[in-house]
Amino acid sequence: MRPVVLANPVNVHIQKDEQPVQDQPVRAAIHRLAEVKLPPPYRESDIAAILKEHHVLSVGSPSFSNCLFQGVLLAHFFGKLETGEIKPGQPAHDRPAQYLLKKSVELLQPLSVKMEATCRQYDKMLSDSPPELREGLEKELKFVQGMAARFQTLESDLLGALAHPQDFRPTRDKTCFLLFAHAMLSDAANEVQRWLDDLDGDPPGKTLPKEERTLVLSYTTKDQPRSNLFSSEPLTPADEKLYKKCVNTMFELDGMEMSMVPSFSRTGAQGVQAILHCIFHGKGLLSGAAEQPYAVHDKYYKQQHLHTHRHDCGHMQNMMRFGVIDVIAPRLMPIYLKLVDPQSNLPAQDVKKDLVVLFHMLHENVKWVTLLQTPDDKTSFLDCAREFFVREFEVVDMITLLNEVGFSIAPIEKQSSPEEKAACYEAVAQTMDSLWKEFRGRHRDDLVASGVFAKLPKFFAD
Repeated sequence: MRPVVLANPVNVHIQKDEQPVQDQPVRAAIHRLAEVKLPPPYRESDIAAILKEHHVLSVGSPSFSNCLFQGVLLAHFFGKLETGEIKPGQPAHDRPAQYLLKKSVELLQPLSVKMEATCRQYDKMLSDSPPELREGLEKELKFVQGMAARFQTLESDLLGALAHPQDFRPTRDKTCFLLFAHAMLSDAANEVQRWLDDLDGDPPGKTLPKEERTLVLSYTTKDQPRSNLFSSEPLTPADEKLYKKCVNTMFELDGMEMSMVPSFSRTGAQGVQAILHCIFHGKGLLSGAAEQPYAVHDKYYKQQHLHTHRHDCGHMQNMMRFGVIDVIAPRLMPIYLKLVDPQSNLPAQDVKKDLVVLFHMLHENVKWVTLLQTPDDKTSFLDCAREFFVREFEVVDMITLLNEVGFSIAPIEKQSSPEEKAACYEAVAQTMDSLWKEFRGRHRDDLVASGVFAKLPKFFAD
């Protein structure tokens, strides 16, 4: 008899031409993480104090206030950790470390539920299906077993760290790789569910893109030493190599894998302020989604965790490639600091509008930066906006942001004809141009002093 054992409460043993036999359900390790409850390391008063310490004023929606706090806390925590300013045993180290343990639990708990349900369904179909369907299921056995085994190891390592929290030593690369590992396992579970739905006669979900599927397969099926992401040991060579492949989406950049600030939320959405705080401190934000990731760009990456992460990395690569991180953002820092300074007393609505402008120029549409390398005194801000807003998936999120700061633009997904969509693109471009004119009116002296737009005179023309 050839055993087929999955990491879930039902073990199925199958031999060719033999009826499957189910063992009695057993309590598996997969349940244990769901039972963990940790007190919050930071209270509301602590969060307010830390934001004040770093001179950050939260002007976004309340739902993003914790995301901003994470961005501020972890950007400075990992920065000081890597320069030796803080060490284990100090409150400045140990408290954020406990916060990361709690966030790791919150990240993996929904995955434990998904993993158990997926493995249960796979085992049941493997035992109940007729031979012709069972043969197809068995072809994917290595993938399913690898997925389940990887999760059990990840869970076991986290539980080990929770047993001795004082010994937890987080690092930037291992925390970021945890987000990638979670993303790959989430996508693996979704992929298995897609096969099962297809075999069961239900419409299958969207398959993984080829490149992401290759990475998921590498993580789940290759028999290579994997890292304990909650130990003091460095990443294994196999995981370090996989990490670099995950991060470098378009081309390889030196140090790219260490240029991220890991962050955690339920959907992966973080808000403009958290993203900008990291940019102005020389990093990009890598956001983990404990459940289904936010539908970036009009559901373009719907329910695809790894693709959504790599989308974040693509933004970071563009910002590094075009000098946004190390050249442009530092020159615009005085403007940013005035906007987020709790003592500035600027009108909140103006601050929100100006942050949207900075977000658009530094994170979203960095194409204008190429004009600095090949000076063009005939191109205006509106020209750049029109050139950028030509695809629906690039417009949908910006409409949401613009409407949040007082505008009223109809959702593009509700426009049916090409002419209506074209009018929507133009409305977004015109609105951004209007915001830019307000922005430069409020910050003209700082903009001139920055020298960023010295070669783009039409950016200052009415």
